[in-house]
Amino acid sequence: AVLVACLAALEAVLPVRFDKQEATAGADRPVRRAQDEVGAAAVVQGTTVVARGASSAGTGGLANPLLATVELAGSVVTSILAILAPFVALAIIIVLVSVMQLPYTKAALSAQFSQMPNMPPEAAQRALSFASIGIIAAPIVYALILSVNALMLWVLVSVVGGEAKFATLLSVTTYASISYILLTVVGLVVLTVRGSESIGGVEDLQPALGLDLLAPGAKGLTLALLRGINPFSLYGVFLTATGIAVTHKTSKGGAYTAAIVQLLVTLLVTGVLSGMRGGR
Repeated sequence: AVLVACLAALEAVLPVRFDKQEATAGADRPVRRAQDEVGAAAVVQGTTVVARGASSAGTGGLANPLLATVELAGSVVTSILAILAPFVALAIIIVLVSVMQLPYTKAALSAQFSQMPNMPPEAAQRALSFASIGIIAAPIVYALILSVNALMLWVLVSVVGGEAKFATLLSVTTYASISYILLTVVGLVVLTVRGSESIGGVEDLQPALGLDLLAPGAKGLTLALLRGINPFSLYGVFLTATGIAVTHKTSKGGAYTAAIVQLLVTLLVTGVLSGMRGGR
């Protein structure tokens, strides 16, 4: 019910409309976002055209420079709002999921600290008190991840022969991140069913939903690579590749190459960081 409500709210906020053809709905979203962005700016421009005509008749055109400045500012503001709307909607969902996952996060940290004999109980309690700060920082981390992914796609699309546009790729990676949010929501549902008693460490915060099901004893880099290959990440590759192909007019092969390389680089970096953190 929570997932349905979140997705319904997301659909109401996002500046897109779903086509009847489900196969192309996800691919057209970045394009529609750009059309809405242009449309919002056009509304501002159309209003100022009427105002400029009245100003020319009433002031002899002396107020036209001021109206041009207002038109430019209005167009910029509406365009920025059109870009930020999807991010804000998804960031709100991430915060809500983080709040619901907080008890399990604390249970995972407590289990992790219990395996560190040199950590005093007071230090462990202080560390747990900072867990709530992660909820506040979640939108900032989310924005940084999207920016890094968009930069990575910008490089990859340039390599495969397309004329890469960072703002457009940022929109593509934002919409594609819906797959990650779905993975997080499903993981939260699994944690709720299992209960906090089943959590033995930070790794248990993401239940096995991918290739890690085939290797229960995997750790560190191996675990991160196997865990990262799951139906949701593959769906994210599909959304990313389709968005690139539609917005940049690249071939499907080039678009999928960029999307797959981005996923593999992300998994590799995540795996290395996980290995460094766990020391294994």
